[in-house]
Amino acid sequence: GTWYPSTGMYNIVEGMYDLAVSLGVQFKFEHEVTAIEVENKIAKRVCTRKGNFEADVIIGGADYHHIETALLPAAAQSYSAAYWDSRVMAPSCLIYYIGLNKKLVGAQHHTLFFDTSFEVHGAEIYTTKTWPTDPLFYMSVVSVTDATSAPEGHENIFLLMPVATGLAGDTEEVREKYLDQMLTRIEKQLGQSVKDAIVYKRSFAQSDFILDYHAFKGNAYGLANTLLQTAVLKPSCRSKKVKNLFYTGQLTVPGPGVPPSLISGEVVAGQVVKHYSTNKNQQSKMSNTRYTLFTNALSKFLVDNLNATSIDHTIEMLRLEETVISGEKVTFVDVVPHCFRGNNFLFALHVPKSQIKQTSVHEIEHEFK
Repeated sequence: GTWYPSTGMYNIVEGMYDLAVSLGVQFKFEHEVTAIEVENKIAKRVCTRKGNFEADVIIGGADYHHIETALLPAAAQSYSAAYWDSRVMAPSCLIYYIGLNKKLVGAQHHTLFFDTSFEVHGAEIYTTKTWPTDPLFYMSVVSVTDATSAPEGHENIFLLMPVATGLAGDTEEVREKYLDQMLTRIEKQLGQSVKDAIVYKRSFAQSDFILDYHAFKGNAYGLANTLLQTAVLKPSCRSKKVKNLFYTGQLTVPGPGVPPSLISGEVVAGQVVKHYSTNKNQQSKMSNTRYTLFTNALSKFLVDNLNATSIDHTIEMLRLEETVISGEKVTFVDVVPHCFRGNNFLFALHVPKSQIKQTSVHEIEHEFK
């Protein structure tokens, strides 16, 4: 299941910050980056509104599309405008932060309101890309679990409604309309009033994602997890045009969400060590980390695409205990019979589970690029 950090999600941020400071990391806050200067395919410096900084290696944790299109010169961009326009985006969202001056009876930490049509809302997100007519939504009453999140006798509520990316018309009137719809359904479900107890409310939606994070098309969750946008088929975590520029975050591997985005930092750290560190022990440690991430990603791929019953089953199929690491080549035992190499990507054809051979051996060359 999912664990809730004591005193809230920001506790994770504070923990990472404290650890980084203890290791000698220096933070420069309120330094909005305006450009990355590139000379002879090498990123030389980061330019901000408060000064410039020389760099040996740059890791971009901002929105990938924003870094490429707004901070780099055209010749240093790895992906074209046509590439970005062809990406299938995961939903964005309309979020509300609500404070009540009373406690709710029977409220739970997590509640999913699937009391309307999933098919209709899904089509409005991915097909017609319109504002939903009768949306599904998620409610988290954080104060049920965390007493520090609200004053005594009060309730702290978080509401999230998935919407399509790139929608026009993100106005206060639209936000108020959907909030009223959701609160009406919450009152019906809980059998008690909510609207008259609101003492604080704030909304956050597409225009805010763009303003605060330069989010591509106002996205909240990066790329949709389609087959052709999975694992190494995502935008590369190392620039194809600038040798010392790397990327981390939800638009690169392994993908969106807090854990994957944090893992992407570990992945890109391994790439930096691989290409720039002279410490062989550190390189070996990072190589093993990349191998573990790769096998986990491949295992999930098999679950999603080969009707395997669980991650554990695919691990058994792969017999990872028999896997050997040789440089950047990995030999898998008992992988799908139809696999081939090309351009450092793994491709697997859709085959029934009954056709998976238990004796076939394939070498798969991999690199998180």
